[in-house]
Amino acid sequence: AMMGAIRSGAIDRAGTTAAFTLSLSLLGAFMLADEVCMEYDTEHVHILFFIAQLVTVVAISTLPS
Repeated sequence: AMMGAIRSGAIDRAGTTAAFTLSLSLLGAFMLADEVCMEYDTEHVHILFFIAQLVTVVAISTLPS
């Protein structure tokens, strides 16, 4: 998504949505794995990354290009 935006000079909405969907799914899987394995006290870092990515995807989709 980033390389496509650099080449074309504009944000590719479909590529950006796909990249964020994959990344958010991966973070969600990490949070579930943390809860199942109980290896750590909390998944605080994963939650912060998840929230930061959600805020970023909302900003990208609502702000003008």
